[in-house]
Amino acid sequence: MFNVQMSWTNMELLPLVCLCLLTWSGTTFADGNETEIRVLEGRNATLPCSLSSRENIGLRRFEWKKGGQKKVLVYDGGVHSNNGFSGQDPQFKGRVSYFEDGLRNGNASITIRDTKLTDSGDYTCEFPGRQEKCHIKLVVETKIIVLEGRNATLPCSLSSRESIGLRRIEWMKDGQQEVLVYDSSRLSGQDPQFKDRVSYSEDGLRNGNASITIRDTKVADSGIYTCKFPGRQEICHIKLVVGAAPEPSIRILGETKDGELLQCVVRGASPKPKVEWKDSSGNILPAEEPLVTERGGRYNITLQTTVTKTDRYRCVATQEEISHQTYHETFVSINGEFLVFLFL
Repeated sequence: MFNVQMSWTNMELLPLVCLCLLTWSGTTFADGNETEIRVLEGRNATLPCSLSSRENIGLRRFEWKKGGQKKVLVYDGGVHSNNGFSGQDPQFKGRVSYFEDGLRNGNASITIRDTKLTDSGDYTCEFPGRQEKCHIKLVVETKIIVLEGRNATLPCSLSSRESIGLRRIEWMKDGQQEVLVYDSSRLSGQDPQFKDRVSYSEDGLRNGNASITIRDTKVADSGIYTCKFPGRQEICHIKLVVGAAPEPSIRILGETKDGELLQCVVRGASPKPKVEWKDSSGNILPAEEPLVTERGGRYNITLQTTVTKTDRYRCVATQEEISHQTYHETFVSINGEFLVFLFL
């Protein structure tokens, strides 16, 4: 048997798909418990609130506020902030709506469209004359995606753009690890994971810009980052996803009674990829159950399939979270006198 092998690689970037991250906790009823909503910047956020009695509130009054002061939406018997009531904070003008049909069932939920980082905060919905009140914590996150080894800039600026060179700034990862703590021109704390890899802009501080850059990113850097300014309500939330996207490798394991056995191996990928075999027409081929192992957030995946006709066969690894796809391809001649393996 005569084998001819050629290889090259091809990497495809999928269209970026921003997934809305929504976390619910507690209850949606107005019983005083706090519900947390997480959403990616630019997406819509629905803040749930319903009376436990489910009574019609179409002719009643309810008030949504942020931080106890900013009026988000005031509704009173059909008149509301969007059609007559004054006092709505300019931050929310033209971006807040309620559910007309829901009012008949005691549903006072609202939707904030095109969310911004500054929308993050504590929201309350009150029904004057009743003890029931809803408490919602809204977290609007920015999602940053980078491939391992590249630099990642995590944005955070005060809305006032005031100088923060003499203020305290606290960057944390997952609520525990100190990424960078800046206090009046001095750095006062940092987890060893980030030592000598994090920087900020002195010039940016003069304009309220507390953004940082993490150099030579690692898969372990993935997580939720927060930037706080003690004494102020403004907090930045950033989701960092560091991806490792190795190319698949293909082996021809040999002929079996059912056909030619092909094996695809993806090693050290993060986040976990979806691995598939496809023919030249793009049809997904039946395959054995994949063998998956994980260590330190990295995945090794082995997938085997048996083919019975001459064709080009492609092993595709897709990581939707980082909008990345890569593949290798081989050409298999089944009935000829030789097999040709062409890796892409």
